[in-house]
Amino acid sequence: MFCKHCGNKINDGAVYCPICGGELGKKVADSSNRKMASDKIRNFNQVKKMSPKKTKKIKILAGIICIAIVAAFIGNYIYNMDCKHVVNKYMKLMAEEDYIQKEYKLLPEEYQQYMINSYKEDNDGADEAEMLEEKQKDYEEGMQLIENEYGENWKYSFEIKKVEDASRKEIREWKQNLEDSNVKVNRKIKGMKNVTVKFRLQSEDGEKNDKTDMDLVVVRLGHKWYIAKTGW
Repeated sequence: MFCKHCGNKINDGAVYCPICGGELGKKVADSSNRKMASDKIRNFNQVKKMSPKKTKKIKILAGIICIAIVAAFIGNYIYNMDCKHVVNKYMKLMAEEDYIQKEYKLLPEEYQQYMINSYKEDNDGADEAEMLEEKQKDYEEGMQLIENEYGENWKYSFEIKKVEDASRKEIREWKQNLEDSNVKVNRKIKGMKNVTVKFRLQSEDGEKNDKTDMDLVVVRLGHKWYIAKTGW
């Protein structure tokens, strides 16, 4: 006889098809045939139960991969945004009276110590306060020159044009420069970038309008970005 479900040839009198497990509705011819049909049904049900699980696992794995890709993209975006944040903060300080003090705090402690060591060496043991006082006077003189050229109500604007990863050589040189001044960089350097800033300085009436590109270096130590060095 032939199975009415799958069409395969089977033994006469079978109640279940041994091929597909379909019920035929007739008396079982023998116990072995009944057992074979039962096994087929069991195996068939197991396959049906396993398939959705495998499909679910594949979907979960695909979801994890997608999340990882998105997380990496967002992480890189945040990484660069944090870098730009410290540059913006630095540039906005330029016209403030306490510029030197605030700029100094944007430098990593390691570079601050490097500046102190260098200043002491050049000024017979002068301390940090004396260094900052001197740099503040230099800053005020520079602001006066700008005022003389662009007027009392001069203004400026800036825009970050380009952010590029520093080379390994640049990172090594920055670290070596500090260590040559007996400053140990204990924190891991997790990134360094060269940032080009488009800077515009103009008079209140707009007659004087000068533009230039400023190059800054920022470094990431631990989880924080800093201005890597100053132009003092």
